[in-house]
Amino acid sequence: MSSTEESEVQFDCENAARIITLNRPKVLNALTLSMVRQIYQQMKEWMIDENAGLDMVVEFVKDQKTRFGVALEYGNIYVALEVAKEIDDKVVWEALAQAALLQGNYQIVEYSYQR
Repeated sequence: MSSTEESEVQFDCENAARIITLNRPKVLNALTLSMVRQIYQQMKEWMIDENAGLDMVVEFVKDQKTRFGVALEYGNIYVALEVAKEIDDKVVWEALAQAALLQGNYQIVEYSYQR
């Protein structure tokens, strides 16, 4: 494959590691919206495949409410609980209680409603 045909974003798996390589050296690997969408889609696929990428996404995303939403979306109630403690908002606690109820985790349901 010639360099003109290579993707601006390359994805690879090496054992348990997920590797994202930016391939735009002429512009110092500046991200475009298209690249961000590719990265987002690939990360979602990795999470769906193994749910192993959740820790990576939670670390990658700095906005607390987004981290909370990602944790809930992929069913990691314990990560969502830790983020909810940091946010400490009534709407977040209600969402956590509902998600915990669906998973049958009554301890987190009760804890959320007490907040």
